[in-house]
Amino acid sequence: MNFVSSWSGGKDSCYAVMKASQNGFIPKGLLNMMNENGKVSRSHGLPLSVLKQQA
Repeated sequence: MNFVSSWSGGKDSCYAVMKASQNGFIPKGLLNMMNENGKVSRSHGLPLSVLKQQA
């Protein structure tokens, strides 16, 4: 089964995706809230380039 997950780039969202994957679910997308210019995440202040690498 496919899923989309809220993704902050932090340990909790990473753990949730890891556990879902271990239980047979397939991540198809990560949803993240960015600042107004779309270059930094609102939650942890991660640059877009880091979020792309995590995805």
